[in-house]
Amino acid sequence: MVTLERIKKGQVRSELELMNSDPYFNWVSKGKKQFSLEEALEEIYESEALGTERYFIVLNDKRIGILEFLMKHPKDGQTWLGLLLIGKPWQRRGYGEQTFRLFMVMMQEREVARVRIGVTADNEPARHFWVRQGFKPVDSSHKEDGREIIIYERLV
Repeated sequence: MVTLERIKKGQVRSELELMNSDPYFNWVSKGKKQFSLEEALEEIYESEALGTERYFIVLNDKRIGILEFLMKHPKDGQTWLGLLLIGKPWQRRGYGEQTFRLFMVMMQEREVARVRIGVTADNEPARHFWVRQGFKPVDSSHKEDGREIIIYERLV
């Protein structure tokens, strides 16, 4: 069973190791296979500036992933799940689904009505995962680099 541990300042190297464990995800989501320490810090600072909550996903005292969400997005006022990343060595073992169930319990406790996610159109495995979790496409947009993002939503 996975648990969540709030990420504290100064833990960027652990985050970077998990982020760089899956070059495919990095490629389809950011257009690069690896992140530098500086790029990871920049992404973390941007997330913190928005007010995101970041957690390590922990299995038997081992950090195996990252969960990041924003309770109220400044553009639409909705709750957004920004990242549910399971490190490559632990993928396809049900830990993503376990983490998502934990997240949904958190959202129920906070009386959230719905959750949104954005998935790059090229990320077929992620799109299938989120549809299996009950998400339905509601919109699309494009990143600055032109990649299409499909916006999904699910009731809590």
